[in-house]
Amino acid sequence: MKILYGLLIVFIFVSASYAQIFSEDEIKILKLQDERTFGPDNELLAYLDSFSDDVVIRALWATGNIGDVKAANTVAAVMNSSRKEEIRKAAAWALSLLPCEESRKNLIE
Repeated sequence: MKILYGLLIVFIFVSASYAQIFSEDEIKILKLQDERTFGPDNELLAYLDSFSDDVVIRALWATGNIGDVKAANTVAAVMNSSRKEEIRKAAAWALSLLPCEESRKNLIE
C-alpha cells in the first residue's frame, strides 16, 4: 500500500511539472479572448507591442479568434514588420480569420 501511495505522489508531482504556466499578461489576454473583446482602450491590441514574443503571439491568436475586422490594419502592420518569423506567421494566421477586404489584400501581397 505504501508503494501505491508513493507512486501516486510521484505521478502527481510529475504531472504538475508539465502544466502550462502563463504570465499575467497571457492570462489577461486569454480572459479578453474569452470575453470576445479588445478590452478598454483596445488593451488586447496594445499587447502586440510587447517585448515578449509569447505575449505578442498569444495576443495575435486572441485577435484572430475574436474576429473583429477593426483589428485588420493593426495585425497587418505586425505581419509586414521586421519582427521574428514566428510572430509574422501568427499575424498572417490571425489576419486570415478577419473577414474583410483589408485582410485579403494584405495576405495576397
